[in-house]
Parts: sequence; C-alpha cells; structure tokens
Amino acid sequence: MFKLIPDTTSISLEQRRLICGSCQECNRPNTGRYFSQKRGWCQPCNSKHFQKKFSKWTSGSQEIDKFLQKSQLEATIPHQALEFMPYEKFTNIKEIGEGSFSVARKADFVDGYGYIENWNIERNDWDRCKKNTGIILKVFKKSPSVIPKILREITFHMSFYHTRRIVECYGISREPKTNNYIIVMDYRGEDMWTYLEKNKHLNFKERLFIFTSIISGLNSISDREEMIHKDLHPGNILIEEYEGKPYGYITDFGLSQLIKEKGNKKVYDGAWRYMAPEILKFSLKKFLNQEILYSPASDIYSLGMIAYKLFSGLEPYQDAVSYSKKRLKKIIEKKHRPNLEDMKTPQLFKDLIKKCWGDNPEFRPTSSDLVKIISQWSGEIGRFGDHYINKNSEFYHQYKEIEKEE
Repeated sequence: MFKLIPDTTSISLEQRRLICGSCQECNRPNTGRYFSQKRGWCQPCNSKHFQKKFSKWTSGSQEIDKFLQKSQLEATIPHQALEFMPYEKFTNIKEIGEGSFSVARKADFVDGYGYIENWNIERNDWDRCKKNTGIILKVFKKSPSVIPKILREITFHMSFYHTRRIVECYGISREPKTNNYIIVMDYRGEDMWTYLEKNKHLNFKERLFIFTSIISGLNSISDREEMIHKDLHPGNILIEEYEGKPYGYITDFGLSQLIKEKGNKKVYDGAWRYMAPEILKFSLKKFLNQEILYSPASDIYSLGMIAYKLFSGLEPYQDAVSYSKKRLKKIIEKKHRPNLEDMKTPQLFKDLIKKCWGDNPEFRPTSSDLVKIISQWSGEIGRFGDHYINKNSEFYHQYKEIEKEE
C-alpha cells in the first residue's frame, strides 16, 4: 500500500515545497505526495483538469456525480480523487461472494487503465497506476434506491485513505445490464473464512501476525476516526500475503456509524456468532423497538470471536446450526462462550480473548490497549527481529511451549 507523506496543511509553503516538491505547471508547492510518487500532487492545477472533463462523463445520478466531482476538486493527494469508472474498463470479472445487499466480484483493469496517479503535462492526460493483483467490484442490489447508503459507505472508506489495514476505494461504476451501482475497491486477498480453509497449517506466529494487522485496522477506526464498524466477522476481513507474510485488512463499512450518531432499532441479520451480547439481546421480544447502543466495545467483542476463529480454526458455537432464541439466551443470560482449553495459544493470550468477549462492555480492553499488548508480545517472540526477543518474559516461555507442539 502507498504510504502518505505527513499532513502538510499546517506547515509553511517552503516546508511544503521541501517535502512535496513544486508543481511543474504553476511552480507553487504541491499540496501532497506519496513516498512512492515521483511527483507531488497540486490541488489547484489538478482540480482544473478534473473540471474540464466533468461534461464528458456521468454516472446517471446527479447525486453521485456531485459527490465524485467534489472529491476531485478537493483532493490534495491522488487517492482522495474518486472517479466514475465505466464497466467496460474491467476484465476477467468473476463472482466471489454474495450478501443480502450486494454481490462481490473480482476483476482486473483493462490494459492502460487504472486509478489516477497524476497529471501528465506532455500527454495532457492522467497517468494511471494499474494494480496487478486486481480489484473488487461491490455490486449493490436494488440500485438506485440505495445511493445514499453507497455514498455513506464510500465516505467512511475515504476517512482511511491515509491508513494501513483498511481496504482502499477507487470510485464508482455501474453495471450496464441491471443499472446497479458498484463500489470499486482495492483487492486485498480472500476473506478470512476462505483463507483459513486453504491454510490450515499456519503456526501461532503467523496467526499472530494476521491478528496484529487486524487490530491495527480496528484501532484506526475506533480511536482515530471515532467510528464503530458494527459488522466485524471473518467475511469482512481480507487476508493478503506480501513477501511471504499474511496481513489482514478490514472492509465493508455498510453498517458503520460514528460514535456520536444515534443508534437504530434494528439488529441486522448477519454473523450472529460474532455479535456482542448487548447487541444480540435486542433480537429478543422484550427489547424490540428500543434504541440499540452500539459502541467500540461491541467491535472488541467481535474481535475476540475473530481471534477464536483465527487461532482455533473453529467457528464460535459451531454446534449450533442456526440462530435461535434458546441460543441467544444462553449467550446473553448465561454468559456462554466458546471453550478455549484446547486452543494452542499461550494462556496469557487466552486470558486476553476472555477480556475481549467479557459480558460487561465497560471492562473490555480498547483497541489501543490491544495494540500495545499484542505489539509487546510480538516483539518478545521475535516479530521485530532477534534484538527485541525477551527470553525472560512470561509470554515468551508460554510461546515456546506452544512451539514444541506445532
């Protein structure tokens, strides 16, 4: 993933020129730049180039057109500029999943096409970067009635243009046969369910590597952006291998909300095994039509269940074929949780999972707590190099016992 130069909006023009370089058109300091870019991005000049092409494209919706145009005019770096991408610009389209509201397809850009990287003065057109590993097309059913939902989801995605471990969004497209709208996103591997099914022999350190990256993404959501994902489960975690190491990426912000926003009165049908008890209880008759109080702690509970799936290979409550009131009451009232005894992880890690899925949301760790704890443990067993290994730590000793069994 591209790495962003630190925010340049609050520094002097000369400092900005030093960091981002000068625009080749107007010679003013560029507004931003990725480390991987040869040239910086000039918002005043590039906004004019975008504006000249406004009459040459349309999504078929004024609301979407205005949304995309606004992103292009205000972009200070390339990935803030969203586009309408014609469907014929995609090839090798293959369906990979389907949900209640959308269908997911994997595709490639056609030759010569990709997301915008910068303006080419000599060609008088955009330079484009083609991602070789593909893209995801999230095709929404019942378009255009879901346009507000689509724009809301993209807005949340765009909150993380500067963040690792969150899937990036490139723009919007439309399927010609159905006129259904599509969010075009970065392809970051298979979902966690599929990946684990194909990679059953991962060792503890590899699984911890994945978990660390997921926590990093969640921390960006809850602490930095003050958001709640609300639908964390293995289907919304993508796993991509880079230089032989697996990384997790969070996707699908269709149900997300800001912490300061009010809740709703509906529990969405979804991966109930990963839902916190304080959310599940609203499925019971006596709680119907009450406002559901989602919080970052409900995401932490889901993360605890994701950890159980990741390290045990088992589904939470796998003995339950389906969602039932009897099962819900067992989880909510009797505080029933999966059995961790046979899971091959250090006891300290099991204790941490138990805290994540604790009954009282106030006592669950925060995402920033988890980042600190997991980073320390990862270092103690050599993730950051032999120099950081701590052979005297309790986690190291517990890990070595696990390693003998692998």
